[in-house]
Amino acid sequence: MLGRQRAVLLGAFTDYELHAHDDGYDLDAVVAHARARFGVPVWTGLPFGHVRDKLTLPVGGRATLITRDGAAELVLRDRA
Repeated sequence: MLGRQRAVLLGAFTDYELHAHDDGYDLDAVVAHARARFGVPVWTGLPFGHVRDKLTLPVGGRATLITRDGAAELVLRDRA
């Protein structure tokens, strides 16, 4: 599935704590690994997931990610 993606979007990770089973890999290390391994842009900090103020994203929805000057805009579209 990841091989067909043109970008990976990750939500905001709040109250994150490093645990012993993380083997020393913090969230920044995981994101850096994903960026190096996936071969597509990996954007972090989007307002969705288990956070107070969030955007609701439809399951199976289609979207276009527009990036410019280090900023990103996510445009949701009707299903094709």
